[in-house]
Amino acid sequence: MKKLTILMAVILVVGLLAGCWLFPETKLISIVVEPGEMWLEPGDTEYIESITACYDDWSTKVLDCIDCEYLSSDPEVVTIDDECLITAKKEGEAYILVSYTEGDFWTGKITETDVVIIEVEY
Repeated sequence: MKKLTILMAVILVVGLLAGCWLFPETKLISIVVEPGEMWLEPGDTEYIESITACYDDWSTKVLDCIDCEYLSSDPEVVTIDDECLITAKKEGEAYILVSYTEGDFWTGKITETDVVIIEVEY
C-alpha cells in the first residue's frame, strides 16, 4: 500500500511538471490603444476605438473598457470616463495613460500601458 501511494504521488508530480512545460501560460507583453492620437476642439467628445492585449505567443485579445484603468495627464484639458469617452475641456495638450493588469497570485501580476496623445485647439 505504501509503495502504491508513493508511486501515485510521483506520477502526479511528474504529470503536473510535464503539463507546465508542455502547456506554458501565455504572458501579456503589451497593449495597443487605437487611436494613438486625437485632435479635438474644446467641448468635443470621442471614444477610444479599441484596446488590444498582445501576448508572447502572438495571440491578441480585445479588451473591454471596464478591464482597464485610465489617467489623464491634465484633467483640466481632457478627461476620460470608464466607458472610454474622452472629453476635451479646454485648449492644450494632454495624454491619457491606459493601463491593463492581468494575472493572479500564482502567476504574478503583469501591468502594461499605452498612451493616447490629445491635442485640444480651435
